[in-house]
Amino acid sequence: MDKRIPSFGELLKDLDGIAPIYSPDGGKLTLTSEQSEQLRRIAQASEETGDALELGMRVVGKLMAASATSELPMDADEIQALGWFIREVSDVVHCLKNVGLGAEYRLQADRKGVAA
Repeated sequence: MDKRIPSFGELLKDLDGIAPIYSPDGGKLTLTSEQSEQLRRIAQASEETGDALELGMRVVGKLMAASATSELPMDADEIQALGWFIREVSDVVHCLKNVGLGAEYRLQADRKGVAA
């Protein structure tokens, strides 16, 4: 099994395809050690990537706010483009964090031996 932390693109996966909770007949499945490890890596990478993206959005927001008094002001088109960028990135962060929460939820449910 690949031990590296997954990239952002690799995180946008269907968790049920990676570690299904239910068998085709509806019974609870126990995670294999490989599935547990993959979910832990996904949860870690989701948190780290989400934190980095959030920090980036804060910095871009600060840049936008400072540009009003800066010697290098941004024009209206640039500000609008950055606004749309921030919106799109925040949507991606939201999805990313949901993937991480889903991975953590599956790991906790597996440890407790209950169906998720």
